[in-house]
Amino acid sequence: MKIHRSFAAMLLGCAVFTAAGPAFAELTGARATPRQAHLAAGGDNTVSVTWQVSTTPEHSSGAFSAARQLTDPASGTLLGLSRAMLTATGGGPLLLRETISLDEATVQGWRDQGLRRVVLERTFVDPTSRGSASATVILSLGRSRLQSTRDAAPAELTINSLRLELESGNNAAVTTMGETLRASLVVHYSGSGMLHGRWQIAEPESSGGAPLFRTLALVNTRLSANQQRILPSPPLPTARNGAHLVRFCVTSRDTLGPIAEPELPVDVFGEPLVNPLGDLASEPLGDPQCPDAELTVLAAYHVQGAAGDGVRAIGDISPNRQAVSETSAFSWSPLPQAAVYQLQIFEPAPPREPDSPGEAPEPTFVAGMLVDAATSSTPLSELTRSKLRPGTAYSWRVTAHDERGRIVGSSVEARFHYQPKREQ
Repeated sequence: MKIHRSFAAMLLGCAVFTAAGPAFAELTGARATPRQAHLAAGGDNTVSVTWQVSTTPEHSSGAFSAARQLTDPASGTLLGLSRAMLTATGGGPLLLRETISLDEATVQGWRDQGLRRVVLERTFVDPTSRGSASATVILSLGRSRLQSTRDAAPAELTINSLRLELESGNNAAVTTMGETLRASLVVHYSGSGMLHGRWQIAEPESSGGAPLFRTLALVNTRLSANQQRILPSPPLPTARNGAHLVRFCVTSRDTLGPIAEPELPVDVFGEPLVNPLGDLASEPLGDPQCPDAELTVLAAYHVQGAAGDGVRAIGDISPNRQAVSETSAFSWSPLPQAAVYQLQIFEPAPPREPDSPGEAPEPTFVAGMLVDAATSSTPLSELTRSKLRPGTAYSWRVTAHDERGRIVGSSVEARFHYQPKREQ
């Protein structure tokens, strides 16, 4: 597919059109939750542990751990070895859970040796590459449950997951020049403490290849033991046409829990950006202001030029009020001024309740495609179809853009009912 490069560069920062480099499927790290547990010598103890193994995006062969071991952290002496196999299949992040029972005599025996801490460790192995990653839990030993409770420090803040959403409800959105736009950071955490971070933006001239971020606002807020918090962004810039990247990065120290792998941003039409910021699982985005890639989340939005008086109507759009399948063609009348077309699919807004306050609900952007100006009929791509739910009604439209990204044509909204053949 040929697309006019100057407009594509503005729209997607060229990233969609860049071939990815060689990929290696490996384990990249492992973490345990909880990071610390307290044992009492005055009775039997049970510890439940969740192990999370992170991988490169290409990884698909799972991981296994053949045994867990207990060691003295001071001397490195092996205190116990249990050949309890844990396995997980598929791609990462991989979650493996187990419950460990330690009897009263064992814990008391460790205390009699003068131990006050024991390290529980597992090593996870990639069955294909044989690469490995390890994680540990610190077991603090007390005389009794009461002492363990008294000795336990207040739970430190641990970030378990981060998610960045735009007003579309996902990490991609389309907006118009001058419109107000904000992002929301959804933080899942345990414990309590201060969250330090920064909101940053990369604007069109730097959002492709090697984005140059600038800081919009600093965040210094206390997270109490509510386990979830939603933090709004400052207003995001919408003064210029083109693709923008917004990110939030946590700069607090020692706040990383079993966080999910960062989600690669998609473009505003649901297509994945091919490595737009480098390998998110490696060094963090080339910016010392965001020192940890695993505590950084991104979203992408596209600012469209406002439609002027010269916007032409695009007619003959099809389908309209019809059922479509995987092979159905979406078509429209061509427009000579177009450098590229945008095909956008929306989920219609629910009907407004009579006499309900506030503004009427708006359709939700679902997915879309870029189409070459020489093409005026195309089936939906496999990735776009994956965003659709069988048996669901959607609306769609097509807009035409010139080389500067300005809207030069637009269709009315049409409707279709998605019914793939394999579901019939």
